[in-house]
Amino acid sequence: MSIEPASAKDMSELTRRIAAYNAERPGVIALRDNNRQQLLKKLMPYAALVVIAAVAAAFLAHWLVAVAVAVLGGGALIAAWLWQSVDADAPADALNERMRSEVLPAIFHDIDDFNFEANVYGFLDEIPGAIMPAYDKGEWGDLIEGSYRGRDFAINELHLIAEERSAANTGNTGAATRNVTRFKGVAIQARLARKVPETLILRKGRAAAARWIAKKLGAALKEPHVETGDSEFDRRHEVHCRDEKYARAVFSADGIKRFHAMQQQYSTGDFQFVARKRTLTMMIEQSHDFFEIPLIEHPFDEARDVPRLREEIEGFLALLAEMDRLLDVKAPE
Repeated sequence: MSIEPASAKDMSELTRRIAAYNAERPGVIALRDNNRQQLLKKLMPYAALVVIAAVAAAFLAHWLVAVAVAVLGGGALIAAWLWQSVDADAPADALNERMRSEVLPAIFHDIDDFNFEANVYGFLDEIPGAIMPAYDKGEWGDLIEGSYRGRDFAINELHLIAEERSAANTGNTGAATRNVTRFKGVAIQARLARKVPETLILRKGRAAAARWIAKKLGAALKEPHVETGDSEFDRRHEVHCRDEKYARAVFSADGIKRFHAMQQQYSTGDFQFVARKRTLTMMIEQSHDFFEIPLIEHPFDEARDVPRLREEIEGFLALLAEMDRLLDVKAPE
């Protein structure tokens, strides 16, 4: 699947919209910077008062009182800056939003209801637990939604983080924790070309001992674990499906080869998915950011950015077509 070339009329309209955005940028940037300077001037007297109060507390009271005054006063100033900077940056945010709503749909003219949102929670709650890592906090990235030839899709950047204590400090409630990345990449939801005969799960493999313990504790997935016969693949991945014949047909020697090719092309780490009926959910680790939109500090370069963004979405559509081919097999009688 690929995006159809735009007509000359559509390209002319796209060029006009990009030119209008680029022409408006300098004035909006100047307005935003002026707003920030005015906000800084407004807060400077309060910052001076905090410093004077902290110094006075150090001489007249105790250094701990001075620290408390500095922390509380500084915190209040930071909160005020963050709160009022929303208004200061409003013109730039509005222009960015207008660019996304006017320019991006024109680039992807043959994708229905194309929508781009920055830093949103997305469809995290809809990701099956079988491929969702345990995490304590998340950083939400860009969300892209649309429908291509009648097939809905959504792509959401995610960075999921777990907080861990070192083994030496286990049980010590005051021990420092460290952030460990559990997942960084894209979550994808899409409609398959055909319904799969049974729910199929591919997740990263656990050690044989861990699988044995999980089974003994009754913690194994409801779908039975299927051995494909490829020892290296089975060591690195787990296949779960009630229809074992279908699972083995998908991950035949040719299927495993196809999967490895996709993993190498589209992922820099784990590549997991759940196919249920006609819904495909994927968790694909990537080290680079997906679908980078030019920020207001940089002009939108039509010759560079339009082909780059189209290539990113075409790559996703090619991945979806490959997944259709991987899953559209018949189990032997």
